[in-house]
Amino acid sequence: MLTMNKIVLLVTLYFCINSVLCQRKDIHHMMYETFKNAAMCFRTLNGTNQVGCSTSQSGSTGVVHFVNNESDVHWLLEESKAGPYMAVVPPTMFLRDVMLSLKDSPNVGGVLLAINGTGDRPAHMSPDDTCPNRFSSLGGSCDDSNPWNPVGSGFLQVDWTVPLFVVKDSLVIQQIYECFEKFNLPLERQVERSLCSLQMTGHMYAAVDTPTCLRRNSLINSFNPLRYCDPMGDQNVISHLFSRQHFSAAPNNSVVLVSAQLDAAAMFDGLAPGAMTTVTGIVTLLTTAHLLSQLLPEYKETYTKNVVFTLMNGEVQDYIGSSRVVYDMQQGKFPSADLPTRLEHLDLVIDLHQLDATRKLYCHCLQSNTAQTTVELLVRSSKSFGVNVEGSCSPDKQLPPSSLHSFLKANASIPGIIVTNHAKKYTNMFYNGLLDDAENVGYQYANGSQIPDQSIQRSLTAVAQGLALSLAQMVNSSVTWPANLSVETTVAMVDELLHCYLEERQCQLFRNISGDSVGPLDGPLPLYVGVSQSPNLVTRMTLLALAQLTGRPTNMTQAQCASPSDPSKVDYHTFYWVGGDDPDTGVCMETDITLTTAISPAFLIENYNWTSGEFSSWTESVWPEMSLRMFLKPAFNQELYTLISGVVVLFLSFSSVYWVNRHAGQLFNPLVNGEVESDKDTTFLMGRVDPSLYGTCEHC
Repeated sequence: MLTMNKIVLLVTLYFCINSVLCQRKDIHHMMYETFKNAAMCFRTLNGTNQVGCSTSQSGSTGVVHFVNNESDVHWLLEESKAGPYMAVVPPTMFLRDVMLSLKDSPNVGGVLLAINGTGDRPAHMSPDDTCPNRFSSLGGSCDDSNPWNPVGSGFLQVDWTVPLFVVKDSLVIQQIYECFEKFNLPLERQVERSLCSLQMTGHMYAAVDTPTCLRRNSLINSFNPLRYCDPMGDQNVISHLFSRQHFSAAPNNSVVLVSAQLDAAAMFDGLAPGAMTTVTGIVTLLTTAHLLSQLLPEYKETYTKNVVFTLMNGEVQDYIGSSRVVYDMQQGKFPSADLPTRLEHLDLVIDLHQLDATRKLYCHCLQSNTAQTTVELLVRSSKSFGVNVEGSCSPDKQLPPSSLHSFLKANASIPGIIVTNHAKKYTNMFYNGLLDDAENVGYQYANGSQIPDQSIQRSLTAVAQGLALSLAQMVNSSVTWPANLSVETTVAMVDELLHCYLEERQCQLFRNISGDSVGPLDGPLPLYVGVSQSPNLVTRMTLLALAQLTGRPTNMTQAQCASPSDPSKVDYHTFYWVGGDDPDTGVCMETDITLTTAISPAFLIENYNWTSGEFSSWTESVWPEMSLRMFLKPAFNQELYTLISGVVVLFLSFSSVYWVNRHAGQLFNPLVNGEVESDKDTTFLMGRVDPSLYGTCEHC
């Protein structure tokens, strides 16, 4: 026979199992609509300041308000009554004066940038400074009256007091607008009704500046295991045309260094497209290295120069990668200590910066015979491929921001050239911005079909051809362009590279060389450098692409490729397994590619002066999570009624408990036939047993 306790237990188990098996929405999911594909502005720090965004630990909430014009801004700042508000702004309103007014207003709790396709694409949208890397470039390289990036808003250098999120999903934007339209319009008398609201969560642990954060990191122990920030940086990709062992006794001025930056700025986590800012330079360098390896396939003793291709990481953050290369050269550790390349070995530095489809290049350089001769050589070589090169070396120091600045700061006599698509100011209206994407450079994936003559693919191919021929003639003046070197094959390769970097990381090329899918996500790889503790996927894919384009195939197995046993092959050579068209096949490529650390020297120097600005001092904050969710905020009257009801219920509850406790003796005495039992029984039931009342038992 089931007792009452067993019945209660069975009923409880039934409801628990039923609630687990049934598909249902709990109260939390009924209250909130969470958006998974939103990205937040995060916090970074340097030696003296903090920039970026953060929320409180519990997040920031506000009523949704769409800001489409100046009148919406005025209403939000001057007439709104139900604040704080979450301002939803399109790219056309993501302007410096508008955003700073929203940042400083007590009526605004956060800003959501809503990028809804290409219909609202503005004429310009660059969050970087008007003089990028202003404090780490050569003095006098940028004039505020005529800056390199005149459309720069400087948002990357702002310490935002409100959180900023971005959404690029049109369905999410439509969902938020429908909620706003249903509950928040008309704008009059909003305080009297429930309102559509947003909650932004993204608390940053780091604050103040880098030295403060590093001191807090030093307090980590078993009781406080939390890190607050990490140094920004990753790895540089270094590739030698010829093995370093051929230049073991290299004289001075024996190295031509060709560089491009590998990173782009990110104002929002995971979003750093960098099409013209970065990708065109990367693709041109990879193509140039590929062509040069075909023009000069073997080393000869008559060659007195080596070409070193370098892809620098962290250049957006005060030249992290290039300053580390220079520092390692000065310390005799680049790329390794056994056979180092030093600053005095450099004959020339060529930096590839922003490029486009115009087939028009500008060369920026300081006055130098070597640099001037190289410019003239590049003019002649490029002309045969339909590229017009302009520029001459001048004694002034007005050089556009690039990796060359790190070398010139260490030794001003090093000849250097910056090859780019602009003369006195950027033609890129989205420099380091969210909209510096495939559309910004006019790229359309051909995927094996005929590629137009005026396309970005053919333009970058022509630039790479002219540069490769110039470099080959620096090494061997008798080199000419071979007739059997197919232009169409090179253009198709450039098309695929652009597709991989600009549109889809799961492209055929990246999947082939990696032998698997490229991470768990789709879409382009973010080019943001990140922190040194987290390896950057774009660095790995660029390394493998360079290995496939310039390496020498071997017959080694994959296991042998990972651990070569022949010491003669290991010295100054590296081996990378590159997949093939068939996932089950691959080849071990012998290369002269290596990775070097791209972390600022500031984090290596003991007692470094963080306010000196000598080296980059950027760190990135640690954060627990980021989330954006929508909910319906109750009206003020409803909240007031709920509060009053809660207080009344609380008062009645305390009063009832007090009264019941005070009269417990009368309320809970057991009854027999409606009368109170004897004192002896009551005493027994109450737990106060006196043995004298019952006598003794002799037979117990």
